Amino acid sequence: MGIAAQRRLTPVSLKPGHLAPDIALRNAAGSQIRLSHLWAESPGALVLVFVRHFG
Repeated sequence: MGIAAQRRLTPVSLKPGHLAPDIALRNAAGSQIRLSHLWAESPGALVLVFVRHFG
């Protein structure tokens, strides 16, 4: 069962200039990392890329 099925998620529609919620994501190594941590490492230069996995 996926994460979305395990808990109810509220859809969020962000507009340019809005702040992203401080969520925890998994990096390529599988470790959890918060957006605030990434932002603190390089302020003003945070890009999120979502890749769909087929398989």
